[in-house]
Amino acid sequence: MSDDGLARHLRQIAPALLSVVFLEIAVSSLFPLVGVQLTMRQTPTALIGAIGSAYFVGFIGGTVFAARVLDRVGHIRALSVFAIVAMNSALLMALFPEPWLWLALRAMTGFAMAGIWLTVETWLNHKATRATRGRLFGAYMVVSGSFSAVAPLLLTVVDPATITLFLIVALCYAAGVVPMALTREANPEIGDRARFGLIRLYAISPLGVIATFGCGLTVTGFTALLPVYTDSIGLTANSLAVLLFAARAGNLVAQYPIGMMSDRIGRRPIILTVIVIGLLGAGLGIAFGDHSFALLVVASILFSSATWPLYALSIGYTNDNCKPREIVAANGGLLMVWAIGGVIGPSAASWTITLFGHGGLFMYLAGVLAILLGFTAYRITRRPGAPPRAPASAEPKTA
Repeated sequence: MSDDGLARHLRQIAPALLSVVFLEIAVSSLFPLVGVQLTMRQTPTALIGAIGSAYFVGFIGGTVFAARVLDRVGHIRALSVFAIVAMNSALLMALFPEPWLWLALRAMTGFAMAGIWLTVETWLNHKATRATRGRLFGAYMVVSGSFSAVAPLLLTVVDPATITLFLIVALCYAAGVVPMALTREANPEIGDRARFGLIRLYAISPLGVIATFGCGLTVTGFTALLPVYTDSIGLTANSLAVLLFAARAGNLVAQYPIGMMSDRIGRRPIILTVIVIGLLGAGLGIAFGDHSFALLVVASILFSSATWPLYALSIGYTNDNCKPREIVAANGGLLMVWAIGGVIGPSAASWTITLFGHGGLFMYLAGVLAILLGFTAYRITRRPGAPPRAPASAEPKTA
């Protein structure tokens, strides 16, 4: 694939990427804000975990219905609908700061975000080719990672005890609709969309499904319970924001090189590598996280730079094995798998914290990644991967 060809594909997905900017600011500032506010109110750890899980219960529901909305109204209108639902949930959280009500509102947010990410990611997949998918998704994850890194810093400039940040979140959800609404790019032709369940999806890509599940278990557990961890070792909300920024900045730096390497040498070896790196980060957190803030930052960077790209790698690997008409169903299925992991992750992480103390968070992450490492190694030995494919072009390859 030539530089001009890649640039053309990037121009086609630019409206979606600009929408992601606003949407990522919204979702990535709301996650820690919810945890910080609940911690300030001395909400029980188990209830904080349940509220974190509620988001992903709604997310599962969204994966079931989002594809139907896409079929009915197309990508652009679907994005508008889901963004409005997410905006309203943020406003209602500001108006009614009751933890038990937040269970329902976080489920409402999760429902909307499932639709948003399915809409964006199927748009990207329809615009990508097999030779460019890793790099286009790398670009998508770079944009997503950039603003997910910056978003938590809002907690350092806006008092998290007030409703102001909820209002900023709602505005960002609304702004996320505009770039896609103004694009000249036509809605991707979905055509005759395949329909299948998780068993069929697992048959297509066992590793893609299990890696996505592991990503859901770890990323959501880390994100939802990190405020509890930092509070238990005496860190402030500002320190939490800096920690999240550093973790997501590490993720940002890693995304595009990981996507590029997966295009060139294959998805599975890179999946194995990032799991090992994530496991090293979790181990460092177990050993030194409560002794040194600097080492806690390093542990979080290693963990996040490995596990966040794992989702994009899983999508790319699964879609490599799909027919074009199967892409929407496959992506919706992977979102559901990720969300199932997300339902379990925060509650399981809160349980390990209750059982082992604050260090239980990194113990939980290490345990999940160790199991995932074993499964990945098993799949690689079970079925050899195809040799790396050169891009389908006789022109000079991109760097």
